[in-house]
Amino acid sequence: YQSKSTGYIWQKSKDLEYPDENYAREVMQLFSIGLYKLNQDGTVQRNSDGSLALAYTNDDIIEFARVWTGFNGQDLRGNIEEKGELNGVDPMRFDAQWRDHFPKMGLNGQYIGHGLPLCADLPSEHFLKKGAVYRLMGRTSQSDLQRDQESESWRDNGEAVQFMVDAESELHAALCKEVDGYCTFPAVVTLDHDLESCTGLECQVDTVRT
Repeated sequence: YQSKSTGYIWQKSKDLEYPDENYAREVMQLFSIGLYKLNQDGTVQRNSDGSLALAYTNDDIIEFARVWTGFNGQDLRGNIEEKGELNGVDPMRFDAQWRDHFPKMGLNGQYIGHGLPLCADLPSEHFLKKGAVYRLMGRTSQSDLQRDQESESWRDNGEAVQFMVDAESELHAALCKEVDGYCTFPAVVTLDHDLESCTGLECQVDTVRT
């Protein structure tokens, strides 16, 4: 099973295809809210004309089909018995390139989201503020764990500021986590206080990727 976004398919083949709607429909109809809205006592809600109040519409199915884009089956492994070429045992894996990245409307008339602020709404030098999270993604700026950096748009982008953190900066000290005179560079670092100032090229960027 594969579910790719309309944008990805168009970019790759110039075919206009929409995400599969079957799973989105089944999640709502069979595994969560059902066909009709219910009152707290379990009775079915009705519209002003007496008709049953639908819990979702086909427009909702289309929106939620876009939510489930990006998933693909795992490769087969030798210690399971499966017919064909599909792995029906392991959880599906996620391919970020297949994902529909655009906003999606929820059932309550509000966009689906995690409630975190948009990148555009973050304050200046937010990556130096308390709560900022740094994850070590690899030994170089071309990390294998960040697929978008494999593209020429990243490697040849003259506007992308790539730099080594100044060894004397507060940010370096926070990421270093020195023990007995040596940096340990933990896989994840969360700033527990606001850093007082930036140093060098840190002052010229708005988003830091480590």
